[in-house]
Amino acid sequence: MHDYIETLLLNMLFLVIFLLFIPHLTEIHLKNLPSSRKVIIKFTSVLAGMVACMSFPFALGDEIIMDLRTVAIMVGGLYLGRKASVLLIAIFIIIRINLGGNRKWGVCLSYR
Repeated sequence: MHDYIETLLLNMLFLVIFLLFIPHLTEIHLKNLPSSRKVIIKFTSVLAGMVACMSFPFALGDEIIMDLRTVAIMVGGLYLGRKASVLLIAIFIIIRINLGGNRKWGVCLSYR
């Protein structure tokens, strides 16, 4: 009945690790690192969280396939700024098209 709970929790684990834990470790243990390098590490961490969530979507019923990538995009955009947000969305679109390009993956490239 609730087969999606396991994958939903896995998506939440990805978000906690990549959006909270790794940036926190970066701030604590890499104090001598320049701030531009910290931003790159944080951006890469948000990107890894987004890709991990996209790799394990969960299905609600027969028609709805979801994941928590938008949470990663919003948190990354809020903490890293406008440029990072645009770059995350562009990478998301490229990855989503490469994953399938059919209705199952949320992108329809042909109009019939």
